[in-house]
Amino acid sequence: MALGPFDLSGGPFLILYAALFLLACLASGRLSHALRPEGRRPLHLPPEDAAVLAGGLPRHSEMVAMQLLATGHLAVDAKQHLVLAADAPATPAVTALRVLPQPLRWHRVDRALAGLGQAIRARLTAQGLLMTEGEGWRVRIAQAAPFVLLACFGLVKLAIGEARGRPVGFLTIALIVTVVVAVVRLAGFDQRTRAGRVAVAAACARHARLRRAPTDAEAALGVALFGTSILIGSGWEALHRLRTAGGDGGASVTDGGSSDGGSGSGGCGGGCGGCSS
Repeated sequence: MALGPFDLSGGPFLILYAALFLLACLASGRLSHALRPEGRRPLHLPPEDAAVLAGGLPRHSEMVAMQLLATGHLAVDAKQHLVLAADAPATPAVTALRVLPQPLRWHRVDRALAGLGQAIRARLTAQGLLMTEGEGWRVRIAQAAPFVLLACFGLVKLAIGEARGRPVGFLTIALIVTVVVAVVRLAGFDQRTRAGRVAVAAACARHARLRRAPTDAEAALGVALFGTSILIGSGWEALHRLRTAGGDGGASVTDGGSSDGGSGSGGCGGGCGGCSS
């Protein structure tokens, strides 16, 4: 009985599989874009909103820390720990940090500020800049589905090849790669609506200068859009070193949205790469 493409020998089938993989990448991006809600473009994007949209809750924590450093209400000591000033005003952020033991470890700061970030994220969802959970899962499943279907196609060929005693090593590797990409597309998720993406891209373009030379007054917005890497070579580089080194025995939280289910987009200039859209 003829089995169509499953009767192909190893080499031709792998060429076909590679072509289908490229088509799956294209289909994944197109489906992600088609199902992503339009949302509503904001008239103004304050730094706290920009931070959550560009880098999720970890970026929001970095932005708040930068704001407090710039106003002198927070400092980085010689041991790469944060120290809250005794006379810092009782803002929501300061109140959240005041209950923590001094000196402040970054992972504790990040957790303490998460509540403020969650409130901002809920507001951005209501404003149409972030997707709801249901909308998000539709996009997740859609952008992973082409790779799941391709993996099923390859598994059928794998079973036939093994039954016929043919070598299937290269096909097994191709299947592993496909499954990994499917998992990444399911988990690596940009929660922003189209309007949220456009708002961040516009803010990045408008404030591109902050990548190179942010003033003290602009540093918080620069961190919100581009991350702490813009602080390298500035008077605030200690915050970047603290973040990249963890500042607390390696308990750091990386940029993106993986730890909070947020954007996961990399914000300005990062992009999703590969099959993303």
